[in-house]
Amino acid sequence: MLAEQLTQLRLARELGVKKAVGTGAGSVGILHGLNGESMGEEMRLFIKAGYSLAETIRCVSENGAGFFGMEKLGKLTGGRKATFLIARGKVQQLPRKLSYLEGIYVDGAPSLNYRKNPVKIV
Repeated sequence: MLAEQLTQLRLARELGVKKAVGTGAGSVGILHGLNGESMGEEMRLFIKAGYSLAETIRCVSENGAGFFGMEKLGKLTGGRKATFLIARGKVQQLPRKLSYLEGIYVDGAPSLNYRKNPVKIV
């Protein structure tokens, strides 16, 4: 099944179909939520299907935001306050590093809701 899905993803790329990376909500075997693991896995699959890292990031950001009608998000543009994630490591490590974010910025300011090392309540 995975081989067939990757073949379809390759074909979509060849045909110029605009794609967005998502977590596959409702799919068996997919980790859901904002944990970065599911997005990282999806990104790895796009790369395995032959997409460059730059194409994959575009599918995650600009295409993903456009899919949901959020044109003010997903693309760095002059004059806009940026919303972005901060991850350490080399660019090639990005999919894996989404699980270990250094920070999140929303509208040009650090997120008040994100904690790098959250305190666990026992």
